[in-house]
Amino acid sequence: MTKAVLASRRFAMAEQRAFAAMSGDYNPMHLDVAAARRTQAGDVVVHGVHALLWALEVLAAGELAARPIASLRAQFHKFIYLDRPVDLRLVERTAASVTAELVVEGLAVTTLTVAIGPSEPPAPLPSLERADTILGTTPLESSIEAMNGATGWLTLPDGADAATSLFPTLCVLLEDRRVIALAQTSTLVGMACPGLHSIFSSLSAIVTQTTAARPGLGWSARLPDPRYKRVELTAAGAGLRADIRALVRPPPVDTPSVATLASQVQAGEFTGRRALVIGGSRGLGAASAKLLAAGGADVVLTYASAEAEAEAVVADIRAVRGAESATKLRCDVSEPFDTAVCGHLAWATHVYYFATPRITRQSAGVFNPEIFADFTKTFVERFNALCVLAANIAGDRDLNVLVPSSEAITARPKGMTEYAMSKAAAELLCADLRRAYPRMAISTPRLPRVLTDQTAVAIPVRALDAAAAMLPLLRDERPA
Repeated sequence: MTKAVLASRRFAMAEQRAFAAMSGDYNPMHLDVAAARRTQAGDVVVHGVHALLWALEVLAAGELAARPIASLRAQFHKFIYLDRPVDLRLVERTAASVTAELVVEGLAVTTLTVAIGPSEPPAPLPSLERADTILGTTPLESSIEAMNGATGWLTLPDGADAATSLFPTLCVLLEDRRVIALAQTSTLVGMACPGLHSIFSSLSAIVTQTTAARPGLGWSARLPDPRYKRVELTAAGAGLRADIRALVRPPPVDTPSVATLASQVQAGEFTGRRALVIGGSRGLGAASAKLLAAGGADVVLTYASAEAEAEAVVADIRAVRGAESATKLRCDVSEPFDTAVCGHLAWATHVYYFATPRITRQSAGVFNPEIFADFTKTFVERFNALCVLAANIAGDRDLNVLVPSSEAITARPKGMTEYAMSKAAAELLCADLRRAYPRMAISTPRLPRVLTDQTAVAIPVRALDAAAAMLPLLRDERPA
């Protein structure tokens, strides 16, 4: 059965900022591109509650018009990325409820069910003596142990009055105090508990007739099983009571310092190498740059947008090896390679290619040509352009090139078809490049799952440390 599309839209950064001011949820995964890159989402994503309130706003003007809301349930299945088309589709409407879903490119990312009926009679609120949860624009970062049994009170954000302009129809149907309370559940999860490293999983809210002498939202938290890093929260305020589930996602994966990695490297084993590390600001690239430097190599590492992260890697290397041992260079592989890159290709004895687009992708089908084209551009087209340029510059000089492949080619994890296909295509390209340029030694080792910002997930899975994965590969190369 075809589901009716009730409305469509794209969320923009300006709208993210407006919702953040209204709700108080300034979690950087929703607002800061550099910070969001270091989460499993890999890019800025829409507040789940923002998308939910938009859906309710549309329903309030149509399917729910003049129908009292008794309760609602929402499941946040997948991320919604900025500037992607989002459809609100009607799933079912009965006399007792309305069920709808938010869909991105055929994939249901959020489901919601609204029950029709009278609100509950007044019920006791959490203790009004609870201490305020002091928040600014920086989320709290608490330990798992501190979250278990935590309580607090969220005061109204300064921008709460904007609810009536952002969601005018819903504020009439549900009353603005309840819309604000729903928005504050986003703040509870994204700013207070779990806070900085959080993912909103589900919401179940009951509309009540309760009034509150203290504006805001009282809350408490518990962890049913700390092994799974799932937090269950209860919250209540004027006219609303909610049960919330959230996940504690891993923090960014930091590469150990050069001083720490030096104990794993033989003194001087990479002396004489001049290493150009494409994509060296974090993850595998940063680990490789530091290992090479710890073993005596001189390093130039590139970054596309994360200059601060690249500078931190350079500073760490220089602190151990001296000012001439490392430098950074901006290089976005999606753009033509400039004269600075050409100069460093002429200088380098070894080139390491770690450029990677966002790995986390969402698609309803088995294969998405757009996603495949995006991966292929980085792993095949631009890598080929770099190798051809490097070969022409090197002439009759030997050059070592390492570009990691992936065990995903054979393991075929669900949802990684386009990634695996592009990596397989890159291996075929490398075989032909070796024949075309015999002075260029290209290695394409297949790596297992490695722990990086993009592979670290809320429910831990087995993954290899980046330095442990790369050190044997750095050693197993033609010497300089």
